[in-house]
Amino acid sequence: MSQIKIPDTITVKDFATLIEKKVSEVIKILMDNGFLATINESLDFDTAAIIAEDLGFEVEKDETENKETIVADPFELAKLLEEEKNVAPESELQIRPPIVTILGHVDHGKTTLVDALFQQSGVYRDNQRVAERAMDSNELEKERGI
Repeated sequence: MSQIKIPDTITVKDFATLIEKKVSEVIKILMDNGFLATINESLDFDTAAIIAEDLGFEVEKDETENKETIVADPFELAKLLEEEKNVAPESELQIRPPIVTILGHVDHGKTTLVDALFQQSGVYRDNQRVAERAMDSNELEKERGI
């Protein structure tokens, strides 16, 4: 029986390397035990320990896990906080229209949605018929940066 140390969390890939199995084998074992996981997903210690013990390993919790400690310079932190306070007063801020981004696959209604937004905003008249067109194809859109 081999002994292994497992940290609090471990990815499926790292776990497979640790127990010297293929990732696909580990994923299959996890699926057989009711866990649906991919190569990059993290396993908690308990789950990894159960799987490792089922495979004949003696498991020990790895307490020497490297945890990064971020030490901030107090003077740098104070400087950043002061800069945060130095934003322009609300009276100097300008109102800007929101930026709307519409993403999607071909033929899923993006142009139709944009046309409806234009219609509602008054860019198109109520009775104006809008032909199907490619985005950024008309001068009004180019002028407004749409």
